[in-house]
Amino acid sequence: MIEKYIFQRPVRKPRYAIFLRRFRILIFVIIVAILAGVWLFYSSRHTATQKPISSQAENKQIAPTMNTFSTPYFKFQDTGKWVLNTVSSTKTMYLFNKWHGIAPLYHLSVYVNETPIPLYLQSSRALPVRIVNGNSFDPTGVSAPCLQFYGPHDIQQVKEVSVSGANMLCSPTTPELSVVLTQIGGDYRFHLQRPNGTQAQYVITFLDQTGSSDFTPLMNIASSFQTL
Repeated sequence: MIEKYIFQRPVRKPRYAIFLRRFRILIFVIIVAILAGVWLFYSSRHTATQKPISSQAENKQIAPTMNTFSTPYFKFQDTGKWVLNTVSSTKTMYLFNKWHGIAPLYHLSVYVNETPIPLYLQSSRALPVRIVNGNSFDPTGVSAPCLQFYGPHDIQQVKEVSVSGANMLCSPTTPELSVVLTQIGGDYRFHLQRPNGTQAQYVITFLDQTGSSDFTPLMNIASSFQTL
């Protein structure tokens, strides 16, 4: 087959033209791919710098604030607010009340150098404690109702019973959640040292009127009680 040609011009075969066209298309595609890759790289970096930093949620429990309440003879701590009843208190008996609005929640009575009559001393439960450093307490836990110390045929009258080696005056039939602090190896009369070197007797009773049997306030009081 004789191919046509023009004088003084190179002969270009059709196959060469097709190859050249495909080669140019391939180069174009490669350039476009490179440019797209560069654009995606810088775009992702910019997005990463713009992304807000999220902090992990923290679950923190804030302990209730402990407040200190004091008299010339002792001090104690608890959450909330205890109010000294100046009307009912005397020189030898300090009555503190804790309220929720106008509703009474708890009552704390501390007798100093005085032993109350059985009517004010008898309780349904005991809080056995140990004396620490002669002026403070190491409490154990509030006991179950002292009715457990009566037999099925016993007359349910007020009498002295021993709870964990600590004596209390038990009132088995009272519906009140009343507690008396009592010393392990002793009774409810605590002879404690004061900072001035003298000694005083303390008798401590507690009354819960919430009906919930939550003795946390009493445990706070007993753990922080200290003579002054």
